Amino acid sequence: MRRLIRIALAAAMAALGCTLGASAALLPGVHDFTAFTPTDTDHVHFRRRVMAAGWDQVSPDLLEFRIEADAFMRNMIRVLVGTMLEVAGGRRTLLWFRDLLEGRPRAQAGQTAPSHGLHFLGAGYEGRRILPIPGGVHT
Repeated sequence: MRRLIRIALAAAMAALGCTLGASAALLPGVHDFTAFTPTDTDHVHFRRRVMAAGWDQVSPDLLEFRIEADAFMRNMIRVLVGTMLEVAGGRRTLLWFRDLLEGRPRAQAGQTAPSHGLHFLGAGYEGRRILPIPGGVHT
């Protein structure tokens, strides 16, 4: 019985990673991230340029999301992750996710993912890139 559970988990992780990868592939480029930041914000500009984004399966039961952009807004990454998980779980579509990148209201995006596990890898200046994104898309 344990073997079947592991196989099912591995298949589920592969399918989940595939869907998450498709969502992340939409991120590189310049988009309006209004849907991915709190409605109560001091930000006045919501356009950000994403240079790279991707999910990587770092162990049989762990996926890691990495993103590199010119700037981030409060909770932007947490809302992106929560929203991509809704797409991967079949509750939303990839087209819906793509439409959110056109500046839809925050209420139309998914749940905010919890903050645990979120960490800052570094900052690049004068064009220096920070992230190697193994399964990701780069611009």
